[in-house]
Amino acid sequence: MARVLVIEDDELARESVTLMLEESGHEVAMADDGDVGLKMFSEEPYDLVVTDLIMPEVNGMDVLSQIKQEHPDTRVIVISGGGRLTPISYLDVAMKLGADDVLTKPFTAFELTSSAAMVLHSPAAPNPFH
Repeated sequence: MARVLVIEDDELARESVTLMLEESGHEVAMADDGDVGLKMFSEEPYDLVVTDLIMPEVNGMDVLSQIKQEHPDTRVIVISGGGRLTPISYLDVAMKLGADDVLTKPFTAFELTSSAAMVLHSPAAPNPFH
């Protein structure tokens, strides 16, 4: 299966997403914020990155943009429960920035693993940075 990096500042959410992906056969690494996640990604590429949007320091939009600029073939799923705006508003922006898929929290294991399977087996999304 795929090598997946989960970037999520909420410990329970991070561990839940990791467990869901591991149970479907993926090899999963975790980062507790965007800065750590980008460092891990630069040291070792992943097939798929699942990142939260709203995080302190380096947020998910920055993670998405940097990964898509440097590694346009890497698949990225963006997850969000919202914030000041509705989750849909943030996720719409993420799609425009090149996310391969988006999920609104809370989501089920089936929704996450189906999304991962879909993006890992689909042609690359158009890269807005090239």
